Amino acid sequence: MLLWCKDFTVLIDEKSGSPLEIKAADDLYGMNWLRSDYPWGSVMGFRTQSVKIGENTVTVFAENSDKSLTLTVKRHIENGKYYEDYTIKNVSNCKIRISEKNAGIVFPYNCLFDKKENMLHTRCNSHIWCADDICNIQSVKLDGKAPFFIQRVVKGAFSGYGLLCDIAATANASADRGSIVLYPEEVLLEPQTETEYVFEFYFNKKKEILSPISADKYSAFLGEEFTVNVDWNKKISSFSATENGKELNFIIRDNKAYAKLKFNSFGEKKILFLIDGKKTFINLNVLRPIDEILVKRARFITEKQQYLKSGDKMDGAYLIYDRESDLLYCDSDFADNNCARERLSMGTLVAFCLSRHYDEKAEKSLIKHREFIEREILDVNTGFVNDGIDDNSIRLYNFPWVSTYYLEWYNLSKEKECLLIAARVLHKYYELGGAGQESPCIEAYEILKELKTENLLQEYEQLKAEFISHGDSIYNRRTQSTSHEVACANGMMNLMGTFLFQVYLITKDPKYLTYTDDLLKISESFFEFQPDYRMYGIPLRYWDLYWFGKMRSYGDTFPQWLSTLTAQMYLYCDKATKSDHTRIIRENLLGNCCAYFENGFASCGYLYPKSVKVFSSKPNTVNNDRPLGEWEGEKFDDFANDQDWSLYYAAKYLQI
Repeated sequence: MLLWCKDFTVLIDEKSGSPLEIKAADDLYGMNWLRSDYPWGSVMGFRTQSVKIGENTVTVFAENSDKSLTLTVKRHIENGKYYEDYTIKNVSNCKIRISEKNAGIVFPYNCLFDKKENMLHTRCNSHIWCADDICNIQSVKLDGKAPFFIQRVVKGAFSGYGLLCDIAATANASADRGSIVLYPEEVLLEPQTETEYVFEFYFNKKKEILSPISADKYSAFLGEEFTVNVDWNKKISSFSATENGKELNFIIRDNKAYAKLKFNSFGEKKILFLIDGKKTFINLNVLRPIDEILVKRARFITEKQQYLKSGDKMDGAYLIYDRESDLLYCDSDFADNNCARERLSMGTLVAFCLSRHYDEKAEKSLIKHREFIEREILDVNTGFVNDGIDDNSIRLYNFPWVSTYYLEWYNLSKEKECLLIAARVLHKYYELGGAGQESPCIEAYEILKELKTENLLQEYEQLKAEFISHGDSIYNRRTQSTSHEVACANGMMNLMGTFLFQVYLITKDPKYLTYTDDLLKISESFFEFQPDYRMYGIPLRYWDLYWFGKMRSYGDTFPQWLSTLTAQMYLYCDKATKSDHTRIIRENLLGNCCAYFENGFASCGYLYPKSVKVFSSKPNTVNNDRPLGEWEGEKFDDFANDQDWSLYYAAKYLQI
């Protein structure tokens, strides 16, 4: 059955009553915004009993396992919008509690990033804001272009969202975000009473703001002022706003309200609103000065995360710290938990901190770490970087991290040899094919400036030619990444844009700006402006906590250090094009600083959903990189692992 209006069509499976396709009428690529591998609009705990097809309407009747609850779902198009109405009724003689445990509603958006032709035009990022009575999802094609698919809650309250993931969906676990599950706010149903949830769906030519409540900033320092604005859809009749039980003073005029807020303590400030009977919230955060965060973090690394055992190959290495056990952790068989790779960020951060705040103990620790690097990880003479101890396999991502480490050693010591090593490692990176991929933390632009200052002109010219060749490679590929690990991610597009902007700054050749608008659009598809310091301008990532976290979970990770590559891209965009992305750069970098705790511990990421459930629709399917089970979210991971690049960029780009 086909439901339609002039803007879009909804194809319904008459047997199940579920939509199979939702397509915009003017989409050249005919993108289906729904996934085909899981039933749209299914309600966890309920089984369909019958389907009724009416004139331009579909009604689904279902019940739960003990038949104490019934579910009626009506689907129809009205006034150019598509509606779904979910009614749960208690048909028993007892009170029944409706909550996330028995009534999650599943919306499988097409966020499956397995490599397909025209993937940028036929897959989407779905951005969720779930805050009680204000709950919306805005889906954006990977190419970042219109139309934008909007889902709004018209009736009903939701306490949060989860993810439901089928390991049989793709062989590459990192390609699959899973299906979104909206969890209803807990409600107690009396016998023979019901609760209702109504959603409207439509396409827009431009992005929408997902919440009527916003702030001029979401992360700030003590003493800074937040301006919070409410833009209600009608005249405000009743209003209250509280933080930690304290009433906040807002000025109210017709359908708007605003306040200027200061807080005298650090940490999260959750502002609870009750407006005309509707509940919602926003999340702000008050940070310690970045300088203080930096010093405490460097001290924690040198005192708590360095392995010291004379004669051992790992002697001097900075390792993962597990805050739950208060122990160091290393697993060389699981390379993302070894003593090298992303862990090199710790040494870079310590060197960066020491160049600003000298500390004798920290310097001795860093010298010990450099001895480890030059003994086990780096061939100083050739610039080759091992993937770990006794592991000389080539992983190109490792080379720029070591190069940046020596750039910061140079900034600390002013030893020309450190600068030469930084350049030498990048020479090897490019010799081995680095120009054909996107690796984070390539600081060729900064290294080139220092080489010129030191009059090391031969090294300068060689690295300049290599970096321009990298820019040419990206220019020729346009928006085509060569990553073998994931089909599309924010970092890849951010890095391609950053390098093109940097090469333009070096050459002033406008050809390098030809495709940057397309890359910016793709990058923008990965983030939204939700009123939460962990999410505002921070791109969606959903596999990092499996590879770098103790919880070994996939799922939406806000924040995670690779999201700061967005800030880096905009920084160089502004340098190259004279644009101004100051706010998003600041929000992105400061938002990531929430991962750094008062005692100097830092978490590798925050699992934002309430839960992540992983199952297999095909019992014989096995995916070693995606274990079955259920993970509790809304918490920081216990590993301090790879996150220190985010503080490095925050401290450097915000100029502490």
